[in-house]
Amino acid sequence: MALTDAFKQATGGWKGTKTVWPGPDADAISSDVWLDARLAARGKSLVLSYDWTASGEAQQGELGFSLSTDLADAQGWWIDSWHNDDTVMQLTGRVTESNVVMLSGTFPAPDGPDWGWDIQISTTETEMDIVMWVIPPGERGMLGVRYELIKST
Repeated sequence: MALTDAFKQATGGWKGTKTVWPGPDADAISSDVWLDARLAARGKSLVLSYDWTASGEAQQGELGFSLSTDLADAQGWWIDSWHNDDTVMQLTGRVTESNVVMLSGTFPAPDGPDWGWDIQISTTETEMDIVMWVIPPGERGMLGVRYELIKST
């Protein structure tokens, strides 16, 4: 596995806003978010650990990924105390020519087939944008989460 220079440079502290859209008829939830990006597995993975607040309660999460040596494939994981409780979402995907990581996973719905979850991670030296879409079976994806971050350290 390999990481591009762009993602190696992402290490450090980040701060910004996390916005969650809990459903099509629900109001968006916005929170300050603090994120620490660090290399893991001898520089082969990038791990994004973050803290945020929902309904006055502290929340935590982690998003990590690695890229294949030829940068054609990506794999990762996502956990979040508010979104997926005690379940780790396994992710697979790819990296684009412009260093955007695209990851996808699924999660069980209370009734019926699993739902999809897409994540897009892009970063520059000073900005990071993470966008997540929820995908009901047979439907188009809906915006679910967005992190808008500025490098702080």
